[in-house]
Amino acid sequence: MENDIINKFTSLRPHYITFTERMESLINELLKLSKIKVHLIEARTKSIDSFRKKIQKPEKLYIDPLNELTDLSGIRVIVYYQDDVEKVAQVIKEAFTLIELETSHQSNNYSANEFGYLSLHYIIKLSKKRIALPEWSTYKDLVSEIQIRTVLQHSWAAVSHTLQYKNENEVPKILQRKLFRLAGLFELADEEFLSLRDQTEIEKQNSTNAISKGESIVEINLFTIQEFITQWSGINDLKPYLYELNFKFDDNYEEQELAYYDNIIKECNRLNINTINDLREILNINFENFFKHITDSMQWKVSESFILYLMLIRTHINDFNAKYLVEIEDWGDEIAERVIEGAKKDNKTQEKNKLP
Repeated sequence: MENDIINKFTSLRPHYITFTERMESLINELLKLSKIKVHLIEARTKSIDSFRKKIQKPEKLYIDPLNELTDLSGIRVIVYYQDDVEKVAQVIKEAFTLIELETSHQSNNYSANEFGYLSLHYIIKLSKKRIALPEWSTYKDLVSEIQIRTVLQHSWAAVSHTLQYKNENEVPKILQRKLFRLAGLFELADEEFLSLRDQTEIEKQNSTNAISKGESIVEINLFTIQEFITQWSGINDLKPYLYELNFKFDDNYEEQELAYYDNIIKECNRLNINTINDLREILNINFENFFKHITDSMQWKVSESFILYLMLIRTHINDFNAKYLVEIEDWGDEIAERVIEGAKKDNKTQEKNKLP
């Protein structure tokens, strides 16, 4: 009988694999629509060997393992913050039919001196509405186990799994205290990351308000530089001219290789530009001829932060040279030479125009 069951699962497993893959894709799409950012979504269908070992466990007695085992299909959603666990759980509860909620891995089920991995487990099946769709109807009898945990909870589970300790009683007493302390550190770190995220949002809002009000002493950091670029009219006023010179702006570049926030902050520290007001005053010159000098009909793919970095080079040309841009900023030789020469040429012209 055992061989018959294993053979049956072997024949059904391709169906479970397809179901698991489609569930992974569906959950990923649902979370994107809900604008929940996740670190990773893992999916797996139980292997034949794992299935065999599970039904052979002496402490288990399965009458109908194909229907009794609820983890033949499994999805794991790994998020960044503790409150995202509940957000994902809400999406799952609304989109699927909940069969079972496993809460034994929640922190409130551990006493003060216990350790263990934290995770939220659901056993779900497709909702009636989704089963009614032809493309999903063939999976109407299948269930899937959904695990939701944070990155740190996942790390604890992964490391403790390699140690092969499933519960406190299995751990030698000499090691228990170390594991208790580590478990506490993981939980505390999760809480602190959540607090750090919330404080980051507060600091972003404070930066927005300070720059909007024109406060004179606003330190230069990532948030204030981003907000300065957003609010400062200088780049927006210059953009039509830059478009004519064949500069191409793309918002995606701010998240890729042309995001120059860190470079700007580094140069401001080096050049003793301490506040946003200092930066605003330094940039109070005409940059049109500078950009014209460096273009020479070449198309530039740029971000607004990169344009601001070029402006810093122009306003402090005596503190930059081509070698610095090549060796420190990893620029190409030709571009570095062009920018430096264009800045020097424009600086010389403007200095000449200042003479009586």
